[in-house]
Amino acid sequence: EYDISPVTDDRPFFFDFNTPTNLIGSGLFTDLRRIALSGTGTLVAVLVQALLLAFLLLVLPVASRRRKLKGRGWWFLAFFLATGTGFMFIEVPLLQRLTLVVGHPTVAVALVLGLLLISSGISSLFSERITKKSSKRLLAVLTGLCLLSLLMAFAGPSVGLVLLESTRSIQLIGTGLLVIPVGALMGLATPHGLRMASDLDEELPPIFWAATSFASVLGAVLSVMVSMSIGFGGAMAIGGVCYFIAALAMTRACPTSTSQR
Repeated sequence: EYDISPVTDDRPFFFDFNTPTNLIGSGLFTDLRRIALSGTGTLVAVLVQALLLAFLLLVLPVASRRRKLKGRGWWFLAFFLATGTGFMFIEVPLLQRLTLVVGHPTVAVALVLGLLLISSGISSLFSERITKKSSKRLLAVLTGLCLLSLLMAFAGPSVGLVLLESTRSIQLIGTGLLVIPVGALMGLATPHGLRMASDLDEELPPIFWAATSFASVLGAVLSVMVSMSIGFGGAMAIGGVCYFIAALAMTRACPTSTSQR
């Protein structure tokens, strides 16, 4: 009934003994004492809270604009939902996995999250020059991000062991080399999508901005829940699949590629 197998570095959740089959029938979601003492119950409570707040603060204000999506707009919506979810499914497992390498949770958050946001911010700043209005360039970025995330998902534990046996300076440099390329690629997707959506309809970008924000809020919680079930590598692989879905959606949203020279 319970999972009492030894934990691993890829799934180091010592407090979690639940399995997917015993969650519903075990009274986890009806017994307040079990909810208070269970990491899974706490996550479910946080997920419900995030869902309600994101709906009230992101979905309703945009829905009040009464702008209906049609045609290619639905494919753009799928693109932004996929990129928002994929970003968090890569960021959260990457942060959790590299905490083992960096050695201290506070330092890991400052280093990993800082490098990720700085690199994605810089690439977003120059995204208009990098991807311009070429769908082919964006597809190359999304495909590369998908492959890179899958590579890190399966090769990450081996790289982590190598870094653990290295000096402190090598560990910090290695962490930067793992984080910066991922952040730089992820920072290109949303600005490009917003520019393309603006060309379709100038009133659509606020809707898609709310959509990617909504997906990222839920993705932050869901990525932890998935990591608890199948490990950090599995969650990161799902993030790569999300960017693959984003690439497919962009091919339907922008069937013809227009590039500026």
